[in-house]
Amino acid sequence: MKVKPLAVLKMSCIFVILKPLLLLVALQILFDDTTQAAPTTNADTKPLSNWLNRSGTETTTTTATDEHSSSKAKSNLKWTSRSAWQAAPAIHIPTRITGAVGGVSHVIIHHTATPAAACRQSTNACAATIRAVQHNHQQQRGWDDIGYNFLIGGSEERAEIYEGRGFGVVGAHAVGYNARSVGIAVIGDWTADLPPGPVLEKMQDLIAYGVQKGHIQRNYVLLGHRQVKATDCPGSRLYNELKEWPHYEQHAV
Repeated sequence: MKVKPLAVLKMSCIFVILKPLLLLVALQILFDDTTQAAPTTNADTKPLSNWLNRSGTETTTTTATDEHSSSKAKSNLKWTSRSAWQAAPAIHIPTRITGAVGGVSHVIIHHTATPAAACRQSTNACAATIRAVQHNHQQQRGWDDIGYNFLIGGSEERAEIYEGRGFGVVGAHAVGYNARSVGIAVIGDWTADLPPGPVLEKMQDLIAYGVQKGHIQRNYVLLGHRQVKATDCPGSRLYNELKEWPHYEQHAV
């Protein structure tokens, strides 16, 4: 019988010792590969920017939608809808404005001559004031609905636009001009005081929106209510402010 060289014997011994260890390592690797969870993906997951608006707050408010535009375009301008301020239904079907190519020709500014404190307090209190104005117009004056197309109220910190009859609907705010104008009422009595800055800014935004969407002509005429009727409306302080605005006309046309 031949005797194996010493080196061969040493290698055989090392293999016998290491074989169980190598087998355990191989089994452990195989076990890890078969039990490790695959990375999960969710096809419905959307980037955070899709759920947040530009100011970084959750988008829960709806933007004002141009219901009368064929493109259904949306604007960043927001307003409180009739349903949100709990308007009563119109007594009769609203009369649509017809024949106003490119939009109505006039914007007429009013004030409600009611206390402005409610709108400085909260949107809920302001909505209650608007409901009272609507009740007066419908029940006391016998009109189909609140007379204005839009109302605006607020404080030095914020302001809100409230939908009255809306764009494209004949109002009841200026005899002889209802079918060719948008009537905007600033909530409060602005005889001695000027409305807060945010309220004036919202008024300008609303007019610009109307022009952009084709509800108001680009060369519209801006008037105070007193220019088309013997009244103090929209209050001397507010009326003097309007004189400095673009499109104001001293003589009503």
